[in-house]
Amino acid sequence: LGPSQDGDEVLECPLCFSEIVDADTACRTVCKHIFCTDCLTRSLQFRTPPTHGTCPMCRAAISLFTTVTLSDDTPLRKPECDTIFGQVYVQGRTSGLASYHFVSEKECYISYAAAPTTWLLDDHSQPPHRKPFTEISYDAATRTFCGRVDWTPTSFNNDQIWDYRIVFADNFEIISDGHIQSTLVDGRAGETMRYPMDLRYTRVKPPLASIYGTIFLQYQNMGMASYHFESEDVCYISYASAPPSWTLADSTAPPAKKEFLDPEYNHTTRAFRATIDWSPSTFGGDERWEYHMIFDEDLLLIKEGKVRRFAPDGVELQALSFGQHLNYERYDEAAHQLRDLITRTPIRNVPPGAVFSVKKRAVALCLCLAMCVCSHM
Repeated sequence: LGPSQDGDEVLECPLCFSEIVDADTACRTVCKHIFCTDCLTRSLQFRTPPTHGTCPMCRAAISLFTTVTLSDDTPLRKPECDTIFGQVYVQGRTSGLASYHFVSEKECYISYAAAPTTWLLDDHSQPPHRKPFTEISYDAATRTFCGRVDWTPTSFNNDQIWDYRIVFADNFEIISDGHIQSTLVDGRAGETMRYPMDLRYTRVKPPLASIYGTIFLQYQNMGMASYHFESEDVCYISYASAPPSWTLADSTAPPAKKEFLDPEYNHTTRAFRATIDWSPSTFGGDERWEYHMIFDEDLLLIKEGKVRRFAPDGVELQALSFGQHLNYERYDEAAHQLRDLITRTPIRNVPPGAVFSVKKRAVALCLCLAMCVCSHM
């Protein structure tokens, strides 16, 4: 707030310092701070994911799913689903590996259909394909599920009972908080497993029909020569987060969006072809790149193909191969949301012997934040 000329208080965006005169173009975060909607979304656009971050004013956790327009309290972004029922949550993209299936308010179970043969109950039998939750409850307001798994008359690694408290993220893409408290066969409290530090679950999505609407990253870096396939006519390479050392021959930075020329995608062979033309300048001595990418069956990565490189005089230079020189995987918003959450999760005070530990947190961060040298192609 700030004073107007007549002495009344006026709303002012703390990012651009402009007066907010139209409530339709302004938004309010969960921490009650008000911004121009464009200013706030731009402040998040280079994050991965660009839907979650921290408030520019107080550094509280914010999200486009819980930030609302000032005019009518409509969320800036709506999630693909608004309930856990009808959804499946998995570890490592594998259904049946202790995956959670929330069929309805009365039918929820853990699937062990794909469990390794080493996973045995204490009576030496394998866990069932479907192990139902009992004592089920769900609070839609807090997105919190509670349930119990009882292994009586046997046990699982000396655990008799598992009591679950599962909290889902505001977009329902990940399990963002909660724990499993085990009870041993002798009635004593067992280990506590916590989400997302010890257990990382993401929502299963339907398989994709094409590359359109996807982004492919090298080593999970958005804007570091990431490939954006928005539609058949709009495909480009993003250099929005390129390092200062990436410059063209004329000493300018590569554009935030460098469009592919003549893009073509064959749905049958999953092959994409296009050209990048840097003339009248060059990039790394190259004037033109001709792309041939072949995606895997699940459209999770670019498994084959090459980039043919040409000098200004037309001489063909050494090509770069996908899967060898260039390694690209599809951008997974849920995985990045999970990574971002882990980096922001404070280390709690934990009793000796508890599963959750500082060491495990360090391992989790190493797995989530591993970075490699990126190519500008």
